[in-house]
Amino acid sequence: MECFVIIGAAICSWIFSEKLKKVKVSNDRLFDQFLGSNFVSGKPWQSMIFFGTLWAICLLIIWVITQLIFQETPPLLFIFNVLILAIMFDFSDLRSVETSNDRLKSEASQAYSEHPKPRITRLFSITASRIFGLIFWYCLMPGLSGAILFFISLSAYSALIRAHSLEMLRRSECVVVAHTMLTWLPHRCLGLTYALVGDFEAATRCWRDQGGQSGLGIWRTLLSASGGALNMQFGGASGEGDGKIFTPKYGLQEHLSLDQLAQRSVAFFLRCFLLWVFLVFMVDILV
Repeated sequence: MECFVIIGAAICSWIFSEKLKKVKVSNDRLFDQFLGSNFVSGKPWQSMIFFGTLWAICLLIIWVITQLIFQETPPLLFIFNVLILAIMFDFSDLRSVETSNDRLKSEASQAYSEHPKPRITRLFSITASRIFGLIFWYCLMPGLSGAILFFISLSAYSALIRAHSLEMLRRSECVVVAHTMLTWLPHRCLGLTYALVGDFEAATRCWRDQGGQSGLGIWRTLLSASGGALNMQFGGASGEGDGKIFTPKYGLQEHLSLDQLAQRSVAFFLRCFLLWVFLVFMVDILV
């Protein structure tokens, strides 16, 4: 059943990506407000208690809906799981890369100056971590409990990154440690997936040589492996003039046009997703 729920959620998230993007924005604002309040960030351990309580409340609500309202009716449970996962998946980043590819093709000249590389970097780091992390914990833990736990952890971690506050980061160190633990194994599995569906030798070499670099947090494993698998380079200098930001380089120097970058990235991401769905399907059959 997990396999079909994941496929259904992905289709819904793809079709309604623009509407679900508004839900994501509201969720981000909510976590920004919570992390900025003294109730959450007053002491290092308070944030963990708050998010643990939030997870327990979500599980209680799900239990009431599935047990008392739906009474474990399979079709209703299937639709409910699909809707919840679709909201958490958020394929808007993948759609944005595809849209940039279509716009590049439709331009008669190279006047369209928006480079798709920053979107692709986000796609193979933050977006991939969210989607494949949700799939991993959804399949590992019963019901939606694992997926919701990972989603709460990711939302809190993302809010800390957006805050750009060392003081808030220090107070919420437990959240950072918890999210790092939740992403460690999914990121290794996803890095191996990148190597299997792309250039295996280049992916493993970049993963080994560049995966330990600092500068891009917990996503450096994904960027080094995906960059090698795609023969594409992430990082380096970004911005213009004195506002340039320098980050470590991951992957290999590419020799592709802008439309090739976007087209290859979307196809590569979809192959990774299909491989995970196939593995979940095989596990469902065997178990």
